[in-house]
Amino acid sequence: MLLAGLFLASSASAQILQQRVVELIELYNDQQDLGLPLPNADALTELTNGEIITLSERVTNSAEEDDRIRVVGYRLYQRPRTIVWVSALYKPLNPDGHIIEHLTPGDAGGYRLYQYLPVPWPIKDRHWAISVEKDLTLAQSTGNQIWEHHWKLTPNGKSRMRSMVAQGLIPRLDEERFAKAVYLPRNQGGWTAFKVTDDVTLLASHVSTVLSGWIPDSFVAAYTRRRVDSMMAEIDRFAAVIDQSYDPKHFLVFSGSGEPIYPAALHNDADSH
Repeated sequence: MLLAGLFLASSASAQILQQRVVELIELYNDQQDLGLPLPNADALTELTNGEIITLSERVTNSAEEDDRIRVVGYRLYQRPRTIVWVSALYKPLNPDGHIIEHLTPGDAGGYRLYQYLPVPWPIKDRHWAISVEKDLTLAQSTGNQIWEHHWKLTPNGKSRMRSMVAQGLIPRLDEERFAKAVYLPRNQGGWTAFKVTDDVTLLASHVSTVLSGWIPDSFVAAYTRRRVDSMMAEIDRFAAVIDQSYDPKHFLVFSGSGEPIYPAALHNDADSH
């Protein structure tokens, strides 16, 4: 849902909205070791026009971690945060999807997720296992204004998943295919939802990854930006029908403060589930 029709009619309203966006990102950065980039004036104008803003950066090698590409995307939605949040995080049943997945539930909306991505030859398939959590401390320290769902590679994830594949626990994946794929050395990121007003939500996507091998950094960044753009557009489309599509019995979404979200909350104008 585009914001242009609402905010372009009043430059004062747009300026207030932009100021609120900056304040929320600065609040986030005050709480986190790795902050989010602040959009410049042009980018803020694009945001209030309903556009998706994507920024990318290369983080150079250090003694602790590999080179990586970090892509950050922003979009404003003229929808309550609970609706945007569920639309972003809900995982519909899709056993025959392009990406092969296996999910193990955890506590307070956390889980372990294995994903296997088939890619066209001559590039080898990629796969990874990530641990996903809600940042409960961030929600508390910001007065529940900011929710974050973040992930990082699971310790010993590759060996854990190899064992599951050997036991035949992951449909469509055998040991030979598993062995030939490249396991990502880094996959870290998150979805962050800022409550701008009761009816306006800022959603940020931030992903740091390395596709490995001879794939150029420019390809990694371009691929990730396209993924961010398509996912944020899809979230808006899904939000229009989320009250009909969300099935907590299949996949229960938790808020950024660790509370379960039930369908009744999607009919409320504010985050009062």
